[in-house]
Amino acid sequence: MNSGSELWQQILADLRGQMTLATFNSVFAGSQAGFFDGDSLDVSLVSQKACEWANGRLMSVLGRAVAAVVEQPVTVRFSVAPRGGVKTSEFSQVSEVSEVSPEVSDRRRVRWYRIDNVVLDDYLPLMGVRAFAVYSLYCRMSGRDGLSWPGYSYVCKTLRIGRATLTKANRLLEVLGLIEIEQGNSKRSNRY
Repeated sequence: MNSGSELWQQILADLRGQMTLATFNSVFAGSQAGFFDGDSLDVSLVSQKACEWANGRLMSVLGRAVAAVVEQPVTVRFSVAPRGGVKTSEFSQVSEVSEVSPEVSDRRRVRWYRIDNVVLDDYLPLMGVRAFAVYSLYCRMSGRDGLSWPGYSYVCKTLRIGRATLTKANRLLEVLGLIEIEQGNSKRSNRY
């Protein structure tokens, strides 16, 4: 059986491949493993915001990373590291998840659109500028119902990005909970 620290390093290596470097660094940089009893692993993160993201928006990604590394169910609990560093037996209370859901609303005049400040303040550091550009384009093209359905070719051409970049941005935006994707078919593009 691995120690908690070794296990966490393996999980981190898998997580690095599932998200942008900006997201990974914003949430998991400086994290340290604490107590590990075979069933649960305590991990300290550097801020309350990082704990909220890890416990909320990134939980499905974390679940995939844990499943890829461990052959048994392991619960990962996050807490904020106490000031002055982390001691293995010393963890602050596990953070509560507080969901922040940005709204896209169509209170615009012609040639105007709005994006909630939460997206710029909290999400931009996690998603990076390319994913933000994709999100911004979806917002610009959405109607009063909040739906947007531009084709891949249009988005790639407009933003001058490749299909792989767009696919990665869509996955990240979906993981962050900023968009939901309804898959299209040969006659209809995806709806966002």
